[in-house]
Amino acid sequence: MRTSRLLMLSLLVLLCAAPAFANGGRRDRPPNIVLIVGDDHGYPYAGFMGSEIVETPNLDRLADEGTTFTHAFSSASVCRPALQTLLTGLHTRSWLRQRDRVVEAVGERIRRRAEVPHYVTLSRQLARQGYRSFQGGKHHEGDFAMAGFDAGTATYLPSNPFVLVGHDTFARPSLTPMHDFLDGVEEDEPFFLLLAPMLPHVPLDPSPELIAHYRAKGLSNAAVYYYANITRLDEVVGRMVGALEERGLRDDSLIIYVSDNGWEQAPYEYHFFGGILGGDRGKMSIHELGFRTPLVFNWPNRVPKRKVLDDLVTFEDLHATILQYAGAPVPPDHEGIDLVSRIEGRGEPARDHVIGVQDGLRVRESEYDPSEGPAGWLKPDTASFLRTDRWRYIEWLNRGEQALYRIEEDPFERNDVSAEYPELLALFAARTSAWRNDLAQPAAWMDLMGRLTSEEGTPAVGLRLWLEGANDSGAPAQLEVFSDDRGFFRFPNVPADKYTLTYEIEAPEITGRWRSVREAPVTDSVEVDLVGYETGPFLSLQIPGEVPPPAPASRPRPGTIEIELTARHGVETGELPVHLWGWTIRGVVEQRVLSGPDGFVALDQLPAGFYFIRVSTPRGVRAPARWVRLRPGESEYRKIKLRKKTRRHARRRKSQHAGTRASSK
Repeated sequence: MRTSRLLMLSLLVLLCAAPAFANGGRRDRPPNIVLIVGDDHGYPYAGFMGSEIVETPNLDRLADEGTTFTHAFSSASVCRPALQTLLTGLHTRSWLRQRDRVVEAVGERIRRRAEVPHYVTLSRQLARQGYRSFQGGKHHEGDFAMAGFDAGTATYLPSNPFVLVGHDTFARPSLTPMHDFLDGVEEDEPFFLLLAPMLPHVPLDPSPELIAHYRAKGLSNAAVYYYANITRLDEVVGRMVGALEERGLRDDSLIIYVSDNGWEQAPYEYHFFGGILGGDRGKMSIHELGFRTPLVFNWPNRVPKRKVLDDLVTFEDLHATILQYAGAPVPPDHEGIDLVSRIEGRGEPARDHVIGVQDGLRVRESEYDPSEGPAGWLKPDTASFLRTDRWRYIEWLNRGEQALYRIEEDPFERNDVSAEYPELLALFAARTSAWRNDLAQPAAWMDLMGRLTSEEGTPAVGLRLWLEGANDSGAPAQLEVFSDDRGFFRFPNVPADKYTLTYEIEAPEITGRWRSVREAPVTDSVEVDLVGYETGPFLSLQIPGEVPPPAPASRPRPGTIEIELTARHGVETGELPVHLWGWTIRGVVEQRVLSGPDGFVALDQLPAGFYFIRVSTPRGVRAPARWVRLRPGESEYRKIKLRKKTRRHARRRKSQHAGTRASSK
């Protein structure tokens, strides 16, 4: 009886508030995201980084009108693994282990560079938030569609691994593909551009005017060509920004600039490997010049101007920050820390050190054998580094060598002071070893993401998916979610285990306005083993026959409900079933998920409506239910405190039961 009265009261509240769905407040849509990736652009060689020789007026303007992190670090000192991190948030070692796990799960050999369809890429994560995406320029991982982009310049997967499809027609000389994409984007549709024009990377072929300009400065021939190609990159950046301004898109666009890896090119020297690798402290080395890059964020009226931060940040942090700006959930296994709070002036630096590792290093010039030719440039050496605000520690793992530098005083790492600080060597060696061990551990929790489409690629919208434990290892009870307007689905906070994923291949009939009477669904299923992954795999699921066309793009933007479970006195908040049930503008919505290891879960892609949240707690623990009113496109946060049931509470319940029994007699 009490439940019926509660339901009737809720319905009355909903009916009275129904007009608010159409007219309720709507937050600004997420920004367009434009990620521009320089190629072999060493951190000292830009005006905004203090260079008095290299001229970069367009980059200087972005930095001056935005926020710059001067101490960002790539995940590698060479392009492909660095770009893998930008694309997926995975360190290159994690990428390779993920590939091995995918091959094992698929049960057959996967062609190198063709594994990316099985990865959760940035373009796929942003697609769930309504973004259209474009890949322009340098791209190592399949063609643009294999990586989850809607359009791009990488149009096929070449047999030669050294051929990069599309880079030679993008920005060198034309930006036409990017212009065509921008002209086709709907007015209220956010977009993501990943632009990698492969500059100042070889071939060093700047214009004669730029060559003459730098030659007049009295530089070495190598410096003339390298610096001139940086200014050529700067001109391309100016044209990219101009394309946004011409279309009235600039104020709605977050522009990010970073380089994939570093480079060493002194102004008046000719380095041994010249324009191929530069100086021996740069590309493909373990040194600071190979890893460090500036990181610039520019969004008019949203990112502070003329702000410079010396926080130690990583490419994993950049990946997490892009997700945060787009309103996309950051997976529980993510190694990055989003930088939004630091950009907005809140909080302290999140890191006091950065650690990296490189497998495969350039040969030391003193050890190079010219008879080996280019094949002798790379050696199977492995080294790690640890960087603090003062120190830079290096350990060559297979050589048994260590080095230590006062890095801010000695940026080119010429004066090894390791003999003076044996205690620091021991401390830093232990930290780098622990980091490598942590990196080698597969994820214990992850988001399981995928997409439901027809065989022709049409998104299957609004279909229910269930995830159930497939063995007796204590896997959670049934979890369930829906596919969104583009066919994507996401199970948040899934412990690594074996599961059966069941999904509708035909939406059952729904009758009734407030209650759904569902006939038996037509389903299919697949076994999913998540043990051993670095991050959740991307599952491409096809359903037979035709599917209804996707909903119009004018449908109100979905929202997000963030739930945080807190507790004291040893009460666990992780891996608890969370039941979300609500009346929405699209009918009844019901989802069952798990709280993450930190007690947090984010449910996105939810239609506007009224939602009821209930947490299933263990015996002796109680959690209050919560109501949430979610407006179109907005985010709501609810904190739920778990409490142990006290003896007083138990006595009260016992007294109530006794009174009920007495009255019934």
